Amino acid sequence: MTAEYDFGYPAPLRNALEYLYHEWNFKAAGIVSYGGVSAGLRAANALKADLSTFKMVPITEGVHFAFFQTNINNNNEFVTNEAAEKSAATMLKQLVRWTKGLQVIKADKD
Repeated sequence: MTAEYDFGYPAPLRNALEYLYHEWNFKAAGIVSYGGVSAGLRAANALKADLSTFKMVPITEGVHFAFFQTNINNNNEFVTNEAAEKSAATMLKQLVRWTKGLQVIKADKD
């Protein structure tokens, strides 16, 4: 999950990706983003572009929350809607599919 910060994703996320570079190799990645009117899509696109440098495969499907603060109820709990839940189900289905396929590539070490 990523927020949008100055039209990109936050530096701590980049730091975590760099620190765990080898652990991320040959993994599929689904992106959940949030922000204002853009729903974090600019951050998601920047992240997708960078994930390939970590030998990761960002899948096309994602979940994006515009005006995310509207999803927070009076108990400070994050509440989703039907559209987000459908998007998440689609993304997770593809994430599992890609993960299975990438296991073959990860196992084939030179």
